[in-house]
Amino acid sequence: MRYPVLAFILSCAWSPTLAQVGAENGQIDLSLLLNGPQIASSDDGLPQIPSVEVAIQVPAALPRYVRDDAGDNPTLPATDAGDTKPNRPNFAMSAMGSEIHRLSGEYDEIAVDLDVPLGSAMNDLIITYRNSINIMADNSTITVLHEGVEIAKWQPNAPAGFQTVILPANTLTLGLNRIVIRAEQSHRIFCGPEASFAIWTDINLARSGIDVANGTGAPNIDNFRRAARAQIVADGTLPLVTAVVPATRLMRDLERRSAALGTSGPARLLLQSPYSVTSEGVTSGAQARIVLLAASDFPGVAKLPEVRHSPQGPLILLMSTDTTADMLDDLLPLPSAIVVPPDLTPGQVTTLNALNVDDIAIRSRYRRVDVPFRLPDDWLVLTAQRAQLDLQYRYAENLPEGSLFLIKVNGITVRRLPLFGEGGVVLPELPVRFSARLLKPGFNNISFEAIIPGDPSDMTCPNIEGPLLEVSGNTLVNVPASPRMQLPRLSLGMQRLTPESVDLVANLDGPPHVEEIATMLAVHLVALDDELPPQDMARLTVRSLERINQVPLDMMSLDRSTVVRALTPQKPERTDQALDVAVTEDRFAQPSQRAGRNSDEIRSGITSSWLRVRALAWPGDLPLANWMVGRQGQALLLMPDPTHPLNLWLIVGASADAGSVARALAAGRLDPLGPDGQAALLTEDGVWESWRPNAGAPSLNEPLTLANARAVAGNYASWSPVWFVGLLACFMSISVLLGLNYVVSTRGSLKR
Repeated sequence: MRYPVLAFILSCAWSPTLAQVGAENGQIDLSLLLNGPQIASSDDGLPQIPSVEVAIQVPAALPRYVRDDAGDNPTLPATDAGDTKPNRPNFAMSAMGSEIHRLSGEYDEIAVDLDVPLGSAMNDLIITYRNSINIMADNSTITVLHEGVEIAKWQPNAPAGFQTVILPANTLTLGLNRIVIRAEQSHRIFCGPEASFAIWTDINLARSGIDVANGTGAPNIDNFRRAARAQIVADGTLPLVTAVVPATRLMRDLERRSAALGTSGPARLLLQSPYSVTSEGVTSGAQARIVLLAASDFPGVAKLPEVRHSPQGPLILLMSTDTTADMLDDLLPLPSAIVVPPDLTPGQVTTLNALNVDDIAIRSRYRRVDVPFRLPDDWLVLTAQRAQLDLQYRYAENLPEGSLFLIKVNGITVRRLPLFGEGGVVLPELPVRFSARLLKPGFNNISFEAIIPGDPSDMTCPNIEGPLLEVSGNTLVNVPASPRMQLPRLSLGMQRLTPESVDLVANLDGPPHVEEIATMLAVHLVALDDELPPQDMARLTVRSLERINQVPLDMMSLDRSTVVRALTPQKPERTDQALDVAVTEDRFAQPSQRAGRNSDEIRSGITSSWLRVRALAWPGDLPLANWMVGRQGQALLLMPDPTHPLNLWLIVGASADAGSVARALAAGRLDPLGPDGQAALLTEDGVWESWRPNAGAPSLNEPLTLANARAVAGNYASWSPVWFVGLLACFMSISVLLGLNYVVSTRGSLKR
């Protein structure tokens, strides 16, 4: 009876056709269900590509388009009355980032990947966009390039909603294509930095791509990956059809593997029952699915996994419950380590080119370009040493007075340069010196920011050929060397977080949202280092407020109530009327009551003064309990023991959003403004506020020698000037006493 049941289950999911069951050998013939139409092969073994003529050849300068104000049901122009192609392509473009990418300012572009399945026949290239109403269409263009060759160019005209442009696909090739979409935009009224923010074009990547005639192509793993990528980009999901309850570890593993398909993040597995006739929650044009069969019920599927066709079009990755992670490595490999910014060696001169940055060309009235890099984890400079940037740059002629060029280090402006008076020529190399203390161990940013006003500001910007500002890739960066020293930092453990760092088992009996956060963290935390040994991986334990007693808060002199207040949404403060009532009541208070309040204020003032004095001896923030007063957030990241920097704890509030917490923690590993110090609070706005303790001297990770003694002493002196002065005074006192003792002891012998 079990094999007809399987046939019924699979037929409900994909087709009314029943499976043929071989009862004699216990094997299951799924070919009628899954193989679908076969694609003929050529003599060389490759699938034959049907010859399909593109229906409409469109000149590059005049692409045809359809309006899309009604969402997924566009209205075609009268000339295209017989064209029934949907405006959602079979295979969407993919790029790192969100589904909708914004091109902002006077000049901006995005490079996207378009992976066309082998064995497909391409019809149309589809671009879906909308633009700001502030754009002057007559003086603006959108250009599409394929491998550097222009495909089409048109004037943006979609201020009322998304609009679909249909372009010829005859320049595209099967497989991976690199498409560049470039926007050159002009404000219809104003000119200047404010106008730059007001002009933009949104590209809907999920609804931009290629329309193919024969679906997903041949049933092989490469085409399945292409189909799965297109499915994930379209709606962020990947259907999982199964009649069994999949294990949590398997779900997490599949979601992690989906992140390696080149999309903006992992897919959400959408569980579907094979008994359901409908595909609720899945796009009708789903290109890929995963099917999970119970190996105990169907021994004939032991050879799985494999890729097959379904009669309805999608490619299917057929798996069994006995499928192991090793079996999936060839089909859906785990994502590779994230490409991190290049290392900068302190004490050596480095060019921007060596930091993977070509010449920087800024063409907008406002633009900021970041140059990320990484310093060693044990690099520490607390003295007044200077880093230096030997700047090579030029700017356009006749820029208006007030044009500025800002150079920033980790968000702090270190130099303001005027951009008027000497335009059109390469300027002499300019040394820009800044405090090395602005840098930090780990990831850093040097930013170049242009602010160019309009002249006049209430008219359209004039056309300027070429970039407004250029920074040469030969610009030099020199960061001073330091002894190997460290302060307690969350960033050290953050950089060593991997999916295996998250303790999932310990959270299975907690609140549902905590389990969801832990699972999503395990999916999003792609390793930053491929060769990280297990002993160097950080460990992240997630706990809810209900289980906060398991967190070692006492190691940080932090009480439970303080954490609960910070992670629990607070009621609005008193209104002005209530405050007036309080002031009135205070006016008529008894003298004893007023005296009590005055004594509280005196004690508070004494405490505040003591904390300020203490800060001179032990630099850093207030004690953590005091620092958290008045702060509000959705999650608190802790490193309770500075001697074990790889042991991290995450406390999440009841209202914490699983997706935002996971994304913020994953992104914070590469952000110079991410979690730092010994504790960090994730605010409701997704910003990390870090607490740096006022205790604990820097640790020296190398032998003290004559060569590094001065730098080591300088770091300790800068860390705590009071302690340094005290030690210096003690040394001088001991020296004086020894000198006096020598004089007294030798005075008698000198007389004799």
